Amino acid sequence: MGALSAEDLRVAFENHIRAVAEHYRGRVIAWDVVNEAIADDGSGLRDTVFRQKLGDQYIADAFRLARQADPQALLFYNDYGGEGLSQKSNRIYDLVQGLRAQGVPIDGVGLQMHITATNPPSDASIAANMRRLAGLGLSVNISEMDVRIRDAPGTTQMRLDLQKSVYHSIVGVCVAEPRCDGVTFWGFTDAYSWIDKQFGADDPLLFDEQYAVKPAYYGVLDALWRR
Repeated sequence: MGALSAEDLRVAFENHIRAVAEHYRGRVIAWDVVNEAIADDGSGLRDTVFRQKLGDQYIADAFRLARQADPQALLFYNDYGGEGLSQKSNRIYDLVQGLRAQGVPIDGVGLQMHITATNPPSDASIAANMRRLAGLGLSVNISEMDVRIRDAPGTTQMRLDLQKSVYHSIVGVCVAEPRCDGVTFWGFTDAYSWIDKQFGADDPLLFDEQYAVKPAYYGVLDALWRR
């Protein structure tokens, strides 16, 4: 994409959104329209090829094109590192608030929730973030959750119990918040996780490498039953 001119990138950008959304029109519940557009430090928009060649307005353009292509699907902005209250989540809030003010068709925000068991965002912080997004009329999803335990102290059982507690607590926050409408996990078995390649060998998911349920599974189940 970097080799394309601004004009050619615009054509490719529009054609891709239309082709994909129209192909599955009426068959999907929601689209992740724009992903990870905010810089990690929360200073502003990430300096992507889309921003460089299409301008800051590319985000609004993407949502409008997606709505035209699939009028019934819910349209989401998705990002990581902004699950609780922080500089980055403030910037995400400002972005989606601005989109809503412009009349851009955005329906929700995905909070990815790639976190560590030793330093998760607090329940209160996650809940407060969800509530302010809901106050804009947006749905909120936990969209890519996994919980790393590699650096947690103690025995293997202690790490697994800590992981269970974190899963239970955060899924419980979603259950308690009226506009938190879904939880998705970024995989289901420790045999296959992007975490191993990115951060080193870990066990971040609900099933172990032999596809057996882990304590985390029961933590999630208990949180859901409390609804």
